[in-house]
Amino acid sequence: MKKIVIIAVLISICQFIVFPQEIEKRTREQTNELKICLTNFVILLYPEIEYERVFSGGFGLGLSAAISVDDKRKFHIMPFNRFYFLSSENKPFYIESHISFVGYNRNIGTYDVDDDYREPKQKNAFGLGLGFGSKFINKNNIICDMYVGIGRRLNTYNNRFYNRSGITLGYRF
Repeated sequence: MKKIVIIAVLISICQFIVFPQEIEKRTREQTNELKICLTNFVILLYPEIEYERVFSGGFGLGLSAAISVDDKRKFHIMPFNRFYFLSSENKPFYIESHISFVGYNRNIGTYDVDDDYREPKQKNAFGLGLGFGSKFINKNNIICDMYVGIGRRLNTYNNRFYNRSGITLGYRF
């Protein structure tokens, strides 16, 4: 009986020593993520692509960029950082802070009182925001990321608040 207990304890110790090294090696090798936001692409016709680099210690830096197909909003570039919680291989929950740079048209070609056509004016705005989300990674390194957040544009008088929400699909490499 003592031999069985000793063997079971040795096997358990070996698993605790070897298994974390495999997880650490895998996360070190596969720390880049490339994703596309499905909700913006399908619903809003606003294709958005994200790149994120995940570092050890539960921290990630990334960049989101989008170009519009309509005339109202032209582009946005959004650098972000994420702090991950729950020390598992996937680190599924995070808090995000981001900076938003947006180019948009203030009005879409209108006529004034004298029937003179006014061209749309290109405006730029920037803002700061916070959000949170959850990321799921399967064994094939396919990522599903769901997030929601809010931000405030600092240099506009109208439409000061904006939302950042979506569902992204991507690949970790």
